Amino acid sequence: MTSMAESRYKECRHCGNRVHPRTRQCPFCGEVIGAGWFSLVGTAMLVLVVLGLLTYAACNRTPSPSPGRATAASILLPE
Repeated sequence: MTSMAESRYKECRHCGNRVHPRTRQCPFCGEVIGAGWFSLVGTAMLVLVVLGLLTYAACNRTPSPSPGRATAASILLPE
């Protein structure tokens, strides 16, 4: 009969050994454990937010005047 502490252990998908649930890498074979769909979704959301902020910043910046064109301030104020 297995105790409750033993049932909490995860099984490595690569080598089949039992590893602690908070372990990120199997101590037996070195396989990364726990980088599942949740990590991928989180990374995708972060990338989308950064791209959205960059797009927002690019679309809402104030246009700079052309060097050859006169602006209203240069016409009204003599140099």
